[in-house]
Amino acid sequence: MKGLEEFRKVEKEEINEQEKVRIAAKDLDKMIRSGGQQNLFGSSELDAPSSFAQELGAQKRKATDRLNTLLDERGRVSYEDVLLSLLELPLVWESVIQEIISEEKERGRLKIEGQTKRERTVKKGHYLVRT
Repeated sequence: MKGLEEFRKVEKEEINEQEKVRIAAKDLDKMIRSGGQQNLFGSSELDAPSSFAQELGAQKRKATDRLNTLLDERGRVSYEDVLLSLLELPLVWESVIQEIISEEKERGRLKIEGQTKRERTVKKGHYLVRT
């Protein structure tokens, strides 16, 4: 599992860098087409979501569905098992998994066993339980 976690960490760094390069290229293209004028508002990040952002959203939905299926089937799942299952999906990183868990907890769909009141993130050794 450590290898998968490292792979996803490197993937996330590379994807972030790729997005920066894509945005810079898009800005340069716009500047050339507009006769050399720079964008008044800065980066093209104000434009419509990229296909990459759409793909990230789609993978997050798949990961959410997979987490809910795990919880429906088992009732109680270790965080390690959740990581193992969800990190198999492309573009799903531990930070995305933490977001999903937080969102599902806020919706009242799960609770976290083993987490102290001061802890903000789920850690190995914790269990997710269907509510």
